[in-house]
Amino acid sequence: MRARKEIERMLVRIVRKKKEELEREISGGGGGRNKEGGAVLLPRYVTAMLRGEMSEEEVIDNIVLLVFAAHDTTSFAIAMTFRMLAHHPNCYQLLLKEHMDVKSGKGEGEDINVEDIKKMSYTWKVARESIRLFPPIFGSFRKAIVDIEYEGFTIPKGWKVLWTTYGTHYNPEHFQDPMSFDPDRFEEPKPPYVYMPFGGGPRVCAGYQLARMNILVLVHHVVTRYDWSLIHPDEPITVDPLPFPVHGMPIQISPK
Repeated sequence: MRARKEIERMLVRIVRKKKEELEREISGGGGGRNKEGGAVLLPRYVTAMLRGEMSEEEVIDNIVLLVFAAHDTTSFAIAMTFRMLAHHPNCYQLLLKEHMDVKSGKGEGEDINVEDIKKMSYTWKVARESIRLFPPIFGSFRKAIVDIEYEGFTIPKGWKVLWTTYGTHYNPEHFQDPMSFDPDRFEEPKPPYVYMPFGGGPRVCAGYQLARMNILVLVHHVVTRYDWSLIHPDEPITVDPLPFPVHGMPIQISPK
């Protein structure tokens, strides 16, 4: 609770500063749009606050939720990515080359940037395939706001429907040989509502891009700096309610 309060205090300062910036832009005829054309979450929240659509408290709560909700799911996605790399050394070598190529273009002590992350396409395919097989979220409920007819069945208004990631992730109609690990299956785009670790539609996970960046950045630093191996290669995965390795997936790690 103490840590959350400290984060909230920090966010209040950031939100109020952004609010002042957007107010100056609006008064100067700039319209209050951020330079990325509305693609950044904080300016969109603050713009909604200026319009009276959200309170400052709601903005802060949404940002805190984004940070905390992404923690366990993203850490599990990272763990499963390393698990599958350990099980598939050929994939690991391809991934390692991608990251060493990125590193070779950087100066001593120079950090990676957004342009470097864009080059990690194979790594993202590996991560996507890992969380297809081991989705961090089992599924979710959705409430029907009108009567829905689906394949001869009626879902009455007010009923809740459970969708599950496994329903499509393990379906051979959508993923050939679904229990095999094949990152290259993501070479081609997938139809909507087939690949669902982040949900889909208007309620797709707000932290999707944050999770992607976290995964790619952490994988880059680990594979370029360390040699590592799993202590329990066939460690079972349990669910309570989120999935996690029963032993915490310990690894042996040493500097390169």
